[in-house]
Amino acid sequence: MKKWALLGIVGVALQAGALPLSQEARQEANLFNTFLEAAYAQRHADPARFALLQKALAKEPDSWYLKQQLVAEALAANVPSLADPYADFIDTAGDDADAWSVYGAYQWTKENVPEALRAYEKALELEPEDERILFQYVTILAATDPQKAETELTELARTRPNYAPELYTEIGRMYLYHR
Repeated sequence: MKKWALLGIVGVALQAGALPLSQEARQEANLFNTFLEAAYAQRHADPARFALLQKALAKEPDSWYLKQQLVAEALAANVPSLADPYADFIDTAGDDADAWSVYGAYQWTKENVPEALRAYEKALELEPEDERILFQYVTILAATDPQKAETELTELARTRPNYAPELYTEIGRMYLYHR
């Protein structure tokens, strides 16, 4: 009986709007909804996704994660200049390997190879088994420092025998390209 009475009271209260949110809770809910809208736009490749991320960032200007997402979206759209105002996200991203990987990609598109390599090395330090980050790192090395890339690829082939044929093939391609 108590359970039904409680459910009845909650139902009437919800219909009457008797459970108001504080101003802070409303702002937080609004930010969360804006973020979800941007996240779904990203998931569905909605052309408005960059603007929606900017809208979410306007509500939470200190969010390094939203800035990282904006940089990633700008790079994905092949318009790296859109990322410039948000690239400072790395200053507060801390030990997030994905953030360092995005920052590495940003620096690579800006042709800042030393900073790109440093960022990928940091990402690999944080997530040494992340093959996506490793591939990006080795790709930059292959283009800029084939000797170091060969050393890294040979070490990878030794430590990851399942990938050895592909890695040795890549070493061969590098050799032919830089010969």
